[in-house]
Amino acid sequence: LVTLGTTRASSYRLAVAEYEAMAKDFPNSPNYRRMLVNIWTKLGNVWVFGGNPARGAELLRTARGIAADLARDFPDVDQY
Repeated sequence: LVTLGTTRASSYRLAVAEYEAMAKDFPNSPNYRRMLVNIWTKLGNVWVFGGNPARGAELLRTARGIAADLARDFPDVDQY
């Protein structure tokens, strides 16, 4: 289980780097930031359920912050 969590965490970190670059390159496209919310949430859950809830909570707060920015920047999109 620890190995699986470590593998998932590594994959999520790689995805975060890719989507952060895309979100920076295309700031008017909310899809990349929405994917960042999903990835940060999944990574946070890996830490929470892997035995480090403090680290997981930190990452979940990151996801929540990006989601709040999406709602602010795209107020006409209901899902944000």
